[in-house]
Amino acid sequence: MPRLLLALLLWSAFLSGVPCADDRAPETQGKPSAPCPECPVCPPSPECPVCPVCPPGAGSGPTFPETPDCVISALTTSAATLTCPVASSTPVQWRVRYGTATGTYASTGGWIPCPGTTAPYPCTGTLTSLDAGVPYFFVTDAQDGSGNTQASSEQTFTTTGTTTGGGSTSARYIRPDGNDSNAGTANDSGHAWKTLAHGVPLLVPGSTLYLHDGTYTTTNLVSSWPFTINCNAGGNAVSGTASAPITLQSVNERAAKLTLNGHRGLILSGCSYWNIVGLTTTQVDGNLGTGDNSEGGHVLVVGGGHLTFRRNLFSGINRCYNNAQLSTEPSHDNLFEENEFYYFHRYGFILASGSSRNTVRRNYLNSRSAVDITSGAPCTNDTGLLGGINWTGDAGIGIYPGSSNILENNLTESLYTGIDGEGSGTNQSNSLYGNIGLTVGLGVRTTARGTTPVKNWTLTNELTVGVTSYSVMFRGSDGMTCRNCSALNGSGGFYADVPSGDSGDGLASTTLTNVLALNTGAGYQVTLTGQHAYGVDYLHLFNHTTTIPGLGSFTHVTTTDPSLGSCTVWIPTSNTALHGTGLGGADIGANVIYRYQDGTLTSTALWEKARGYMFPCGAVVAGINDVNGQSCRDVHVRLHLDTCPPPY
Repeated sequence: MPRLLLALLLWSAFLSGVPCADDRAPETQGKPSAPCPECPVCPPSPECPVCPVCPPGAGSGPTFPETPDCVISALTTSAATLTCPVASSTPVQWRVRYGTATGTYASTGGWIPCPGTTAPYPCTGTLTSLDAGVPYFFVTDAQDGSGNTQASSEQTFTTTGTTTGGGSTSARYIRPDGNDSNAGTANDSGHAWKTLAHGVPLLVPGSTLYLHDGTYTTTNLVSSWPFTINCNAGGNAVSGTASAPITLQSVNERAAKLTLNGHRGLILSGCSYWNIVGLTTTQVDGNLGTGDNSEGGHVLVVGGGHLTFRRNLFSGINRCYNNAQLSTEPSHDNLFEENEFYYFHRYGFILASGSSRNTVRRNYLNSRSAVDITSGAPCTNDTGLLGGINWTGDAGIGIYPGSSNILENNLTESLYTGIDGEGSGTNQSNSLYGNIGLTVGLGVRTTARGTTPVKNWTLTNELTVGVTSYSVMFRGSDGMTCRNCSALNGSGGFYADVPSGDSGDGLASTTLTNVLALNTGAGYQVTLTGQHAYGVDYLHLFNHTTTIPGLGSFTHVTTTDPSLGSCTVWIPTSNTALHGTGLGGADIGANVIYRYQDGTLTSTALWEKARGYMFPCGAVVAGINDVNGQSCRDVHVRLHLDTCPPPY
């Protein structure tokens, strides 16, 4: 975009100076000028070599009427014509100072004459080479014949149009070397903005604010963390719309890195129809002097809905607090898709406080064995510590509580619980499709809180590989269903009970259909105790050493070697023990090779064949998700898709 230029229409000069009358006392008229103590700021003019009586108001400069100031007499995509009345009796010239930030005027025009000869002496000019669809802020300065200057109050106008690269609904840019006095319309230091505090209030439905590659801290992007995007009344932002969302996005995926300092990073409050896309955020431990357990995460969503978080990368967490990297408290109807979460001690992602109707799909979460800090530095005397708990990443995804959410094709690895549901309030009718837990303690766990149960969860094509406890655990939970679920090569299979203290409402019930428990060793493959009702139909068991209580009441139980070989994520059609042998001719066990979309199984491949059957991971950032054996980019190898690829 061109640099802002000020081109003003020029008119003939104001009337040339006329010798002024000497209004002093007769005895001093015609004598050389002397200091004028009665009017020190009104010096004699060349035409009057003596000290005249100063006009009313001299010394304070010309004045502008309070209302109106300038009138925008013409407005286009690239120009604005201003007509500015001046109240002074002696206006000689004027100028405009303007920019795209309130109180900051990057461009200043030269002084030009005012053409009027009588009050209100209208001064008229045109600003050109402006950017389309941009809000501008300006003040005008008027100067009288004695050089006294007076500024108007600040006014604003927005040029018309929404042209590519320049419209209010078009792209805007932030760079570490940007400047908030720029227009924000191009990705270079001469046009890009610098801070969110400046850029966010200027976004409107349809805007995209791009963050250029680089590291963003409290020295450039924000003055302090957290930065709140407040879409509530009186806030610094507005919501988008269904057809015109507002987007905050990295120019190059994950190359814009927000470096946090122990405080949470972003808060979205009351916002709807915003997209957060392709950012990287990193976090550190530290005592912040607060017991606020929601501190220390990356992003907190409070209220609002219809948000999209896509392909972001989160690394680290402030382990001095009981928190999550990304949390909603509460928010509804949002999409969380293809994000990656690394190195967290509590939760990677949590739907909390009654969050409902959210869709969480194709995310990868790996705690990287980040244990709690229970005492000592850097959290000394911190009231937010998790005393006595020392798990390695408590949970990948938590619903704590929430209802009618969809979790599909997520992959959790190296943490205690893959997906966790808590009965701390109404937690019901959540649906899980094609999620995978790899080397986790528990694949899916739900638990009542006191007499409040978790209710009516449905699990379909859920898979765990190498669990250290159970593939699925329902505790004090009602109406739980698991169909086509697989527990492979771990320490336990499917478990349901009613623990004392967290017994729920006494109506615990579990249904298992077309489930596979293979190579679970000494762990129970199926254990159901304290159930008000239960049913197990089409169960295939092999290679276990522990007697299964209640096995005689299960139906259609088979125990032959299914000979899956290295296959984990799907049942080959050639496998006669499992393929087509379940209820209604379905397979026994999980197939996780195609994508779910809002709870519906599609024909779109989940594993990307062109990349060697890789999970849909995002851009690699050195030092975060390039760690061999602990990253999204090679999890397909640990699931043996290289030796047992899916049939596409």
